[in-house]
Amino acid sequence: MNAGTYSHERALYPGSPLSLTQLFTPTVLQEPVVAAYALLNELWRVPEDVSEPSVGAAKLNWWQQQLANTLDQAAHPAIKGVLNVQAEVQLPADDANAFIATLTDCLELGVYSDVEALWQRCLQMGRHALQIQLAILGASTERAAVLNQKSDWAVPLALHYFLRLVHQFGQQDHCLPWPVPMNLQARHQVNPQNYAEHPEHLKCALQDLVKTVRQSLPTPAQLAAKAELPQLLPCLLLFALENRLLKRYQKQPELLLEQQQQRWRPMDTMSLWWNSQRLRKLSTALIVR
Repeated sequence: MNAGTYSHERALYPGSPLSLTQLFTPTVLQEPVVAAYALLNELWRVPEDVSEPSVGAAKLNWWQQQLANTLDQAAHPAIKGVLNVQAEVQLPADDANAFIATLTDCLELGVYSDVEALWQRCLQMGRHALQIQLAILGASTERAAVLNQKSDWAVPLALHYFLRLVHQFGQQDHCLPWPVPMNLQARHQVNPQNYAEHPEHLKCALQDLVKTVRQSLPTPAQLAAKAELPQLLPCLLLFALENRLLKRYQKQPELLLEQQQQRWRPMDTMSLWWNSQRLRKLSTALIVR
């Protein structure tokens, strides 16, 4: 399997949000977006795929060495996929190291104290992931670095990571913390040991969790109005789609418990098309020429 095919399989898996957002992403950015998400998914999957923290830490250490070296010497197909679309890419070293350090911390975290602690972890992840993505999409290093000082721009990929976390219910063979923080466990009398016996309690806890996170989010339009880089458009499209999904989960938290691939609805596509038009009108910087 060549690197391009590998990247497509990792980024455009069944139910992937990119299967919709790519429809409205400018052609020149489509392959870089696939390469970026393939690499990020490889890293995000490490704590999800291991049951022993020491194994996860060893894998993340290996990845850190791969990203620290000259990328054209790396053997992993996800990195080769990045080089196929951006031969001269220079990943921001500080963000790559911080991204992996955050994942490593998750291996030993055990539990989140409250929703704020969970969301701050997601924002931390989103901030570093955005810098990695922008580098692969060819954004100016200086202009991309400015976004690190603006917390709102961490939100799109923070939400993406949050949704990955809350989809881990029912999977006991991973090293991620249970996504319901301790304050919600106490409020709704549910925990990792008894949630299967109290599905109604769990649904209320999930609804509370999603509602609290959703209340803290800016709208896609608010972010778009501040956009100064065309490479932010794929991120905004993803945010628009997953913000809509979050609203659905608030109304139907039981959907989070379904162990199946995400099923996108016709109205999701229509809404994303409408958002793609609106976002470009709010900021001409998002128009890729």
